[in-house]
Order: sequence, then structure tokens, then C-alpha cells
Amino acid sequence: QCWACSSAMPAGASLVTFGQVFLWLAILALPKVACDISPGRYLFLHRQSGLYLQQDLTLGALNAASGQWELRPGLREGQFFISLVSTGGFLSSVHLADHVLGSPKVSSSVDATSWSLFSVCRGSCLLVVDPAGRALATANETGGAAPSIAVILVRDSSVATTWVALRPCADEEVDNSVAQECFPSGSGWSDAKSDCCAVERYGPRGNTECWDDVYTFERCCLTASETEVLNSELAAKAALPPRMLCSGERIEGEERCVKLADYQGDHRWVKSARLLSWASFDFTGASASGNRALRVVQGLPSCGGPDLLERASQWLPESELHMVTILRTLHGAMMELVRKSHSAMAGLAVDLQYLPFFPFLLMTVHRLTRAREHLLCIAQTSAYLGQFTEWKKNAGYNFVLPLGYDKPWERRPGPTIGTDETRVSGDAYILQAYDPRFANVLTLATHDAFFGDRHTLLQPNNGGAAYRNLRHIVVPLPFILNCSTLRRGSASRQPLGRRLRRFKVSFVGSVNGATRALMKAAAERLERVLPSSQRASLALHFVGDDLERAQLAAEPAAILSQWFVEDSQAPVSFEWILQESSFCLVLPGDVSDLALRFMHAVSVGCTPVVVGGPSQTIPLPFAELVDYGRFARFVTVRHVADATALLRRLLGVEPHGGPGSGDITEHLVAREEGHGEWTLLPPPHLDEVAGLFTSHVDCDFPSGEPFLRLLAKSLEARAQFLSHIRWYN
Repeated sequence: QCWACSSAMPAGASLVTFGQVFLWLAILALPKVACDISPGRYLFLHRQSGLYLQQDLTLGALNAASGQWELRPGLREGQFFISLVSTGGFLSSVHLADHVLGSPKVSSSVDATSWSLFSVCRGSCLLVVDPAGRALATANETGGAAPSIAVILVRDSSVATTWVALRPCADEEVDNSVAQECFPSGSGWSDAKSDCCAVERYGPRGNTECWDDVYTFERCCLTASETEVLNSELAAKAALPPRMLCSGERIEGEERCVKLADYQGDHRWVKSARLLSWASFDFTGASASGNRALRVVQGLPSCGGPDLLERASQWLPESELHMVTILRTLHGAMMELVRKSHSAMAGLAVDLQYLPFFPFLLMTVHRLTRAREHLLCIAQTSAYLGQFTEWKKNAGYNFVLPLGYDKPWERRPGPTIGTDETRVSGDAYILQAYDPRFANVLTLATHDAFFGDRHTLLQPNNGGAAYRNLRHIVVPLPFILNCSTLRRGSASRQPLGRRLRRFKVSFVGSVNGATRALMKAAAERLERVLPSSQRASLALHFVGDDLERAQLAAEPAAILSQWFVEDSQAPVSFEWILQESSFCLVLPGDVSDLALRFMHAVSVGCTPVVVGGPSQTIPLPFAELVDYGRFARFVTVRHVADATALLRRLLGVEPHGGPGSGDITEHLVAREEGHGEWTLLPPPHLDEVAGLFTSHVDCDFPSGEPFLRLLAKSLEARAQFLSHIRWYN
């Protein structure tokens, strides 16, 4: 890979020679870093057999006349057309994603395949991959015939798919560049020496972007004595043992390194300086008219894109299918904004790039199936992204990734994940372990455990948590708003139509999380001291075990009637309980999300009471754009006494004025010290809450339109922050 010369062997020479042994020793000694393949002429050496790719698509001995190939810029960034130097024909493959095995051919430029080249084998070889994700490999290696070539899907680290791209030797291709000056006058390089040789800016080998196998730092910048001193200094630094930093980086000598995943799923250390040399925070990607836009990243592997949303149901249990619904909703909304971003996001300060990629869903599927292909898909997508100039120069900052519903405890790192043949590294569920730049992307998620944890405000290692959390765009869980239902619910809570509710406060859910445990203890305390009339208006039930949860799921009407309203003639359901409640509690559970019960309560006109716990707060969707104080109440409980006081206050609410009094406000007076007067708010207006619902029925506007408006404004706000990021040197 990027070796100066293919070998010293004459064309057609025997492979079992000292030259061949030297060749393999040289390959093994190559530095374990990624190599950027540039356009030019190459010979492709098959790593397993030691043979070269020939013009008839077989493998054979080195032959400069029939084995030279030229790389030309391809259809997309990071891709190449591969043409045969001797005939001008192009290497092509069948573009059908459902073909696991295909036969490449040499054809005209019309049929040419645009190939992607990925560094693997810890930097010592590469994969040649077609648009369907299939790698160039050997089809047969038996029977005495020369092995032929096929394209196969990459499912493991088989060396049958790996190649070494070698520049032709001087006697195979005339190259007078060695005799040329490094920075000849009158050329584009004439003024580049000060930048290329700037060790104080770029490190001990200057600007690595200036160098190749002919024009090296030693040749163009140093005298012989300086080269000797440099080599001795580098050797001394390399002798230092590697060290780990709490940031996750590794120090090798005095070089900082980060982990990157290659196309075969191998996580390897790469020098940070290489990635930093590309970063410039240049967000100028606008069209000639100067209009910024939301664009979709093209060419990512289909295994982790929209096709995954259609396939995931075969692996997921019913309890996990909501994750697919969330991601499908977010993907549809983002693609709609891509189509209309010039009009819907006219205030966009920088270009944004949407990634139609669902890594957390892939991790969930792997956790359930232990099939390595799902983690390999994350690695392959990361490798594709690593070739895009926009990704490299902006370090992922202006990319938008849909995460959906995150369960961080399921992605907690450990020494390993799985057992025996399914074992993978403990960081396999950490997205940044595939590419550290994933930590910089804007995310769309229904909640964020990091911001929901109050303690991060005082943890030095997480300093500025609230600022850093601005990259997370909290979006609502998918829920359908029926405008007719909201109108009816609101009308029944207005003065002229108000009726007494059966319940003052309600909640039905499991006992997970500290806040729910406090509220459960408070409810049990009150049940022992309240008169029966007040106990009946307290519709709280905490599901304590799997059996009770299964019974509730199987027969909700019967179980809810048994718990709350044995005398009711009305059909009992979760929605009926919300409709019959003045206040609907919203309590954080395992995750700090604004749960579906909040959306459900708002949709029927019940006043939600969002309760934060001793360690948890609940990030709200589009909080900077929605005035939640108009239709919801927020309170924090830190002890059982707080929770008990809250329930007492909610039970003590009495409407002021009767029907027709004109007073649309009910008052909740808090007698406990430190609490002021609360008001039971009037039902929300449609325009105040419509954007919190992803779909709409029986409304006077297209379904989903208010949600798209809020999402667009949130993206515009983040883009404004990005416009302030600059590196000038």
C-alpha cells in the first residue's frame, strides 16, 4: 500500500524468489496507518496469493504490460474508476444489491463502476468495493487454473478480498519526478515550502498532505545531518510505552491517537494529527446563489439506511418495534425538509448534511441476535463517511444523525460483549469507537440521559454539559393528534361546559426510576389516612411485576375497571382515565423522556404535571420554541415528603365559580412553605401544541406540517451556533 515500487522482479519471473520474499517483508513492515489512495497508475497485488490482477481478470505473475491499472476520480467523493492502461477498458460489476456473488468485467466507460477503496489489515492493504457493497476477490483457487476474480459481499476479514496497491517501478513506468525540484518556480508548488516544511505547525514531518512516495519530507526539507537527528529523535520518542488518556485517546511516544473502524470492522489506532490536518471548519458549501440548504448524504451502505427500517421487524420483539416507528418518522420528516429546505429553512446559516443512518437500531438488533453483520454495517458506514471531504473538514459538526430512542444502559461498555464465537469488544456499542467525529454530530433523539442527569452540572469531566447538550435536538415521540378530540376535551373543561371529573389526579405505570418510587410511597402513605371520598379521586396504580404487566396488556379494560371504577358503565381505557382526570402525572422512568402519556394527556385536554426527581430532569421537545407553561405544570420531588405534599395539593383543588361564572381558571393553593399559588391552566389552544405531534387527523392543515416547522427552526438554531466556529490557522 503506497509503497514506492511494486518489486524488482522482471515481468513473468518466478514468484519463489528472494525478490518476492523481500516484497512480503516490506509489506509486513509497512506502518499501521491508513493510506489515502490518490489517482494514478498502480499494480494490484492479491495479498493471499502474491499474484497480480491481470487484464483478463485473472491473477498472474507481475507483468507491466498487462497488469497496470489507472485510478481516476469516480462518480462520488472517495470513489474511483479503475481503467486498464493497456486497453483503456474500465473495470465494472453488476449493480444489483441482491447479488451476493457477481462477475466483474472490463468494459467501456459507459458501463464503468465507480469503486470505493478502503484501508484494512491495520493499514497494510485495502478493499476494492463496488456500489452494492461487494468486494473484489478471488472466485476459485483450485484445479491448477489461474484464479479468476469475482465480487462478493464483505462479511468477515477474509484475506481473499484484500489487495496491495503498488506504484509501478521506474523501469515499468517512466517517471522523471525524482530528478525534479520539490518546489519548482512557476508551478503551483513554488510558494509551498514554508507551509509543507512547517514542523512547528504540523509536527516533526511537516504538512503530511504535501508528501508522497517520491516527494518526501526528508528529501524536500532536510539536509542529511538534519535527517539523521530527526530519525534519532523519533526513535527515542517511539520507545516510550503507550499511555491512555481519560478522553479515550492513546499516546504513542508523543503522538496522540484515536480509534477508527475500517471497512472490515477492525478498530485500530490512527494518529490524531492526520485527522486534525483535514479539519478547517469550512461550512461554505452553498450554491452559487448563496442559499444554504439541508442536504442528504448519498452513497452510504444500504445495510444501515432506510432499508434497515423495513427489515428490522424480523429481528425485534414487539416491545422494541416502537424504535422503528420513531426512526421512520424522523427519516420521513428529514427527507421532507431536504426537499423543501430552501423555503422551509430560509434562515439557515450553514449547510447541514442529513445522515440516513440508524446505528442505535443496528446495535439493538445485534444485542438481540449476536449477528456480527450488524456491527460490521456500522464500521462500513463509518469507513464511507471517512472519505467525504465535508465530514473530514468539519469533523462531523454540521451532520445530523437520527438516534431515536436511546437506552444507554444497554450500550454500557465492558471488557467484552457476548460469549465464545459471538464475543466482540466492549466498546462495540459506543458509536464514537467507530469514528470519534460521531461525538460532534447533531442528533435527533426522543430524550437524552446525559442532560437528564442533574449531577453532570457539577462533574469537572463533564464541564459545560448544558452547552454541549445543545447538539442534541430533543424530538417528541410519534403520536397522532386528533383535532376533533382535542376540541371536545377542551370544550368540556371550559366554564360553560365544565363538568366534574371522576379523578383529581391519575397515573398508571411501572415502578422504574427514583421519581416513581417516591410517588408510589407517597400514594401508599395517603391511602392510609385519606377519607374514602378523596381516595376514590386518586387514580394511581404502579405495576409491580411482570405478571401484573402481562394482565394489563392482555385485558386493559377489565384490569383498569378492577383498580379504579368497578361501578362504571363506560368502557374503561387509558384514554378514558385521562379524560376523567383533572391532572395527569408524567413521571420519568428508566429514561428522561417526555413520555407518550404527556402527549396523550394534552390530546384530551388534561393538564399534565411533569415531575422531576432528585437526580433527573426531563428535557422537553423543542423547548426553546414551545411555551410549555401555558398548558403544563412542572415540579420537583426529592423526598417522600415532597411527593406526599404534591399529591395533597393536587387533591385539594376545587373549581372556583360554577358553570357560566366566566372564571376559566381553577386555583391550586399550596400551603406548604416555599410554594406559591398554582393555577390549573385552561386547556391548550391547537396552535400551542400541534407541533409536538408528528401526525394529525381532522385538522385544518396537512398532517405533520406543524412538527416540520418546529424541527426546521431547531435545525436553523443549531446552524447559527455552527456559524461561529472558525479555525483561521
